[in-house]
Amino acid sequence: MSSLLGLCVFAIGIIWALGEELPFEPEPIAMLLAMLGSAITAGAGYLKRRLKRAKEELEEERFSTPVALAFGYFRNFLSPALTKLLDEREPRSPPLRFLIYIPEKLDELGAESRKRLLAKIRDLSFEHGSVSLAMDRGDPRHLLTLMKSAESSAVYFDFPTTLLTLEALIDYKLHSEKDSFSKARRVELGVSYIARFEKALKQELVDADLASFVRFTDRRLDLESDLEEEWAAEH
Repeated sequence: MSSLLGLCVFAIGIIWALGEELPFEPEPIAMLLAMLGSAITAGAGYLKRRLKRAKEELEEERFSTPVALAFGYFRNFLSPALTKLLDEREPRSPPLRFLIYIPEKLDELGAESRKRLLAKIRDLSFEHGSVSLAMDRGDPRHLLTLMKSAESSAVYFDFPTTLLTLEALIDYKLHSEKDSFSKARRVELGVSYIARFEKALKQELVDADLASFVRFTDRRLDLESDLEEEWAAEH
């Protein structure tokens, strides 16, 4: 529109310079069109900046959601649980070990997928059970435990199902992109959010000086390494 108005001003100027008769006073019309073009250009620039800022804010908000989930998971569950377990340890007992499952895709945290993963853990000759942990505040927490043998110490294990909250965010994002049926895009967003969650959670553990008690595992379930080599190196 701004370019079209500029062409109109240019055409009026040429006709006026050639001495051709016009059915209106060319000078005020040309000035009006020039001012209108300037106003449109300024308005378009302002709108472009606003749209860019809104997009950046949307991106920031989109990526802050998994970070907020990591914060809530740590502050409301993981940190109190670790503190309670450390407080209840007997002197000279084996080091506290806590495994957190980080999925590759969100659907790994569904009920059926978790059952299959626990069956896989049994196939690896690990027994799993559960304990009820009485918390200082709120209801008792039920924790999964893994044991290689009856003589070995229990390792605590958790599926961070809070990540399933991200499915609603992905649905909203895909709807806004008009790409609701793209499976590849859904997986891509899920992978990105999970990575953000894991990174933020690890930082929370480092900041609270609790990182040495926690390890992360995934669908490969390399439990022998997770439960022996890494902890042995530190303890």
